[in-house]
Amino acid sequence: MKNYSKQRFYETSKKFLAFFFFCTALLLQCSAQTDSGTVTAVYDGDTIKVRLANGQEEKIRLIGIDAPETNSEDEKTRLNSFYSKRFAFRSLYKKPVRIEYDWEKRDKYGRLLAYIWTEDGTLFNEFIIQRGFAAAYTRFKYRQEYRERFVKAEKYAKTKGNGMWKKEPFHLITEQEVPAHMGTLVSYGFTCEKIEDKENLILLVSKNDNFGVPLYKKYLHFFPDINSLIGEKIFISGLLEEYNGQPQIMLFLPSQIK
Repeated sequence: MKNYSKQRFYETSKKFLAFFFFCTALLLQCSAQTDSGTVTAVYDGDTIKVRLANGQEEKIRLIGIDAPETNSEDEKTRLNSFYSKRFAFRSLYKKPVRIEYDWEKRDKYGRLLAYIWTEDGTLFNEFIIQRGFAAAYTRFKYRQEYRERFVKAEKYAKTKGNGMWKKEPFHLITEQEVPAHMGTLVSYGFTCEKIEDKENLILLVSKNDNFGVPLYKKYLHFFPDINSLIGEKIFISGLLEEYNGQPQIMLFLPSQIK
């Protein structure tokens, strides 16, 4: 009987050790499923390109987020897609990131599937949802912990009226309020003093030269009467950002101007 108990203890110990080593190996494998690199392009709010540490460039689809589509027939959705892309661009372009993978490393298009961590330790997938420029995507399986975080982030964005959940008209800010509203959707009024040609874009400049409205020339066909804005007091709505120390709102569609 004693021999039987010893044998059973021995077999149980072997199983426990085998399970322990299996779990340890699995954890080590999971922890190794990361890369580092620098963002070299932003296609939209949920797709970027990264140059990895080994020099290879990869297109990456961010796991668990759903950004508005740029090819939507709905103008409001299209405008939100521009805001989403611009938010991702300002947050990630040319910046170092850590890339964390899940159980499935690539999608059917060959893109890497990943969570993106910024240098300050922010999980960007969660951050862009929280700021309202993407929604939580839950139609496929991924890490439960992150799924719960993303759903919570979307609820927060909706409650606060962030990003695409913000009701129009946007808050009309003063010059003094500019710093407090960076990275949010606002309206701003100014007199357009002149329009400058800047290579691949044109720039509407305020009378005091303290606010700019860039417009990429590829969208210029939406604004056939753009020069008629010179000398006029206009109200521009969109994503408030900063470029070379100057606040600006990118112009994409005529509905942004009143």
